[in-house]
Amino acid sequence: MRNFKRIVFGIFGLIALMLLIGIFSRKDFLVEREITINRSSAEVFEFLRYQENQIHYNPWLIKYSISKLEHTGKDGQVGFRHEWNSSNTEVGSGVESITNITNGKRIDIELHFMSPIDRWSHAWLTTDSLNANQTKVKWGFSGTIKYPLNVVLVFINMQRQIGNELSEGLDLMKKYLESNH
Repeated sequence: MRNFKRIVFGIFGLIALMLLIGIFSRKDFLVEREITINRSSAEVFEFLRYQENQIHYNPWLIKYSISKLEHTGKDGQVGFRHEWNSSNTEVGSGVESITNITNGKRIDIELHFMSPIDRWSHAWLTTDSLNANQTKVKWGFSGTIKYPLNVVLVFINMQRQIGNELSEGLDLMKKYLESNH
């Protein structure tokens, strides 16, 4: 019985410690990666504005089984959205919507992850012409994880975890655009 009490108090103590850490931990994260693509800025931006082209570079769409992918609106326009659903917990289900397009420069996307955890995030793609045949593309992702779940930011390196996925996607994007356009 004494050992059982120790285990129970130990578990409650660990939970209390995690809750306390969460109070003082950051809640926001921002990750951004970039790559240079040997194509004109106009070509690259025209490719990026269409969400259907994500099948060529979005590592989450490529790696994980998406059982449902529905589209609403006109692709390449503000308001276009697609809803996904996957049994894989790394992808879960959610909605991605184009919220702003600065023609030739930037695409802003709102992400509503519904499962496994309900949360909102923001993503963006920017293009910057380096010369007539080279474009710098930046892919960014930011979000907030509310208390008490924000304690995961103490243990998970978002720069590495999401950053690796963004870098992988940018490499796929570069390979596709430089070989197919």
